[in-house]
Amino acid sequence: MSPDHTRRNADPRTDDPGSSKAEASFVELLTDRVFGPFFFANSISNTGNWFQNVAAGIVVFELTGSNTAVGAVSMLQFRATMLLTPYVGDRVMAF
Repeated sequence: MSPDHTRRNADPRTDDPGSSKAEASFVELLTDRVFGPFFFANSISNTGNWFQNVAAGIVVFELTGSNTAVGAVSMLQFRATMLLTPYVGDRVMAF
């Protein structure tokens, strides 16, 4: 690493991710009026998505008894992401 990329006056006590300063900043983020509600709402939303994915797999397995069908349902849930990412990614990178 070249000297241009090193941080000057770095204090190892405050740069440690486990230090009290880092923990205080995490608590500050969670209590922030903008980020806090977003973080908790996103956590609840992702939990709901996870439950839906698990339930879909269970229902398909109970209806068909086929592991292949469960795998197909899991794959089809992400088809839009798999199909659109290469095209959208190129356009986003152009900006």
